[in-house]
Amino acid sequence: MNDSVETSKPSFALNWPYAYGIPEASGIIRSTNSDFQVEEILGWQPEGVGEHFYLLIEKDGQNTQFIARRIGNYAQVRTMDVGFSGMKDRHAVTRQWFSIYLKNSSDPVVENWDLPGAKILDVSRHSKKLRRGQHIANRFQLVIRQFSGDSALLENRLSAIRDRGVPNYFGEQRFGRDLHNLNVAHEWFSGERKIRVKDGGMYLSAARSYLFNQLLAHRVTQQSWQAPIPGDAEINGGLAGSLFGEKNCLETLDAEANRNRVIEAWPVFSEGLVRNRIQNAYREFVLQPTDMSWALDGDTLSITFVLPTGSFATAVLREVLNYQEFEVKPAV
Repeated sequence: MNDSVETSKPSFALNWPYAYGIPEASGIIRSTNSDFQVEEILGWQPEGVGEHFYLLIEKDGQNTQFIARRIGNYAQVRTMDVGFSGMKDRHAVTRQWFSIYLKNSSDPVVENWDLPGAKILDVSRHSKKLRRGQHIANRFQLVIRQFSGDSALLENRLSAIRDRGVPNYFGEQRFGRDLHNLNVAHEWFSGERKIRVKDGGMYLSAARSYLFNQLLAHRVTQQSWQAPIPGDAEINGGLAGSLFGEKNCLETLDAEANRNRVIEAWPVFSEGLVRNRIQNAYREFVLQPTDMSWALDGDTLSITFVLPTGSFATAVLREVLNYQEFEVKPAV
């Protein structure tokens, strides 16, 4: 954990410590969108009747909000009448449900809808709007190209991850391209930039995610991310760390001291969250993949696993190998 006190122009480091040591293997992810596939698992089925029209949509290279706006325009409803459970990666092939509040209207003729980079796989009806966080998990099917590394070490590492899990870090995408979200959050909390609270969700989220990662990084360094220390908090029977904010501090003793150390090191973020009335919450330290399998074919590694809602596939990948995102080089 970075124990130096936050300066007016901080340098944000994302080089969190590894649970299983720095991986020696390397590879390229997202060579194509289909190399990074995400399937939303609702954990329940639409009822087939109700005022809300449900669509299962597969999108390729499109973001969730764009599709939500597009189907809202075709259905001629307000933005607030379109629901979805989670934001999915843009640079991927993803499958997720959307809902449209149609009240007494008949089913729209979706065959006439033009959804660039997307297609409708199924439709249904339900009595309630689909709201954020209502799905229970996501299934990831990932392909890593140009894999380089020892196959025996890879097998041991993947087996350890399957059996013991990984640190439940927030992924780098939470912090924005070139750390934009963190920088804006710091400027906002420091009074250098004005942002309305209702427009600041992604910046508030980035700040508290960064503080959580700092807390978890200290536990990983101390090799206590899976082992309780005096005063630890628990959720769902697992060790948990603070997401920071006001009230509801569950830690005591050593665990509370760790939390306070982060607050003291990053006062602009911690005070900014309290000032904006963000309520403290908790997140599990351990991310446990399920239904995990893998195969290495030459220099192509395929990995499949299921993660609970709110967790990041990159938290698993970073423990497997040093990965790089595929970059399209401009024509000369």
